[in-house]
Amino acid sequence: MNDSDELVFERFARRLSGIEAEVKDPPPFGVERRPHAGGNIGLRVANLSIARLLTVLVLIVGIAVAAPILGGGPSTPPASTAAAVAPVVSPSQAPSDAALVPLDPATAPTDLPGRCQTVVTMDDRALTTIEQDAANSTAVVIGTVTGVGKAQWNTLLGDRPNGSSTGPSQVFRLVRVDVETVVKGSVPMVLTLWIPGGQIGCHGFWGGIRGIGRPDVGSRYAFFLGSPASRTRRALSGVVPAWQIWSIDGDRVTTDSDGKVPLATFIERASVH
Repeated sequence: MNDSDELVFERFARRLSGIEAEVKDPPPFGVERRPHAGGNIGLRVANLSIARLLTVLVLIVGIAVAAPILGGGPSTPPASTAAAVAPVVSPSQAPSDAALVPLDPATAPTDLPGRCQTVVTMDDRALTTIEQDAANSTAVVIGTVTGVGKAQWNTLLGDRPNGSSTGPSQVFRLVRVDVETVVKGSVPMVLTLWIPGGQIGCHGFWGGIRGIGRPDVGSRYAFFLGSPASRTRRALSGVVPAWQIWSIDGDRVTTDSDGKVPLATFIERASVH
């Protein structure tokens, strides 16, 4: 018997002795601890009849069988219990802003030599409908500008271009957009856009884009997007060019061909392609 069996047996022996004392009958046996090498308890049995001895033996066997149940089960859990506990898996984290392409260039671009100048390119192409503009775009989205980067040179290494003819196509800015609605295509909910033009030093280069060429942080716009390889000469992963930006005031979009149209109407027409 283990320690739990000893305690149960002792409680039983004390209770049985008390009952026999009340009925004026001497205890049928005495209990004496005699530790052995195996850790069991030795019993000294005195003045027992055969019937009483059999009764005591039956009670001892019954107590030994019931001891694990009365004691609350085995003292140590089965070996498989620890292995059954599954590890805790933390939920995945959304990408932070640090994982996005920085809006500003790593180093300030070198200014052009000579007198300060401002170059503006006018768009003289024929007006097109909302449906045509959407068909000519890889994606159309509605979103809010959250950041506009500083202008940088649109060259392979980001250095100043050679030659005297420099225009908006050789200068670009990066714009961060929180997407509200994807009208056409498939894009992430946070976009980094490439738009032409900007100010480098005392030289300004503007134009090269239809609609709003200078988006403001905090304002909503409709963006018509093109192929990533169609505008920028630099390898900027995850950057998509916007070739047309229309402003949104309340629930109306300012278009080139139809003036101000309800936002719901714009979405309906731009999604037909």
